[in-house]
Amino acid sequence: MTRTPILKQGQSYTFRQYFELAFEPDAILAELGYSLARTELDLAQHTGELDRLEESQRRIRENLLLASRVNNALLVVEAKNDDLARGFTQLGAELVALDQWSDSEQPILGF
Repeated sequence: MTRTPILKQGQSYTFRQYFELAFEPDAILAELGYSLARTELDLAQHTGELDRLEESQRRIRENLLLASRVNNALLVVEAKNDDLARGFTQLGAELVALDQWSDSEQPILGF
């Protein structure tokens, strides 16, 4: 069974238009000939002094308290997750453009 294309052949898309597509990043990137790999990163641990730790913790608590006061807190979280997925779609499209530009002879990445 063939899959209905997400992107219209021959049409140019802005990065914002990729963000607005209501499809998973994996599907859009696959259509562009790329894949999305999710892996855990083992990041270096900071051993120095964190000068803004208390302020950051306070701001996080305030934001969580604000979110908990909203009747539809679950919908707020889902909306943020949706924005995150769309942000990864846009980031993926930007990385595809960067990859294709890096193989080209153009000195400037343009639209």
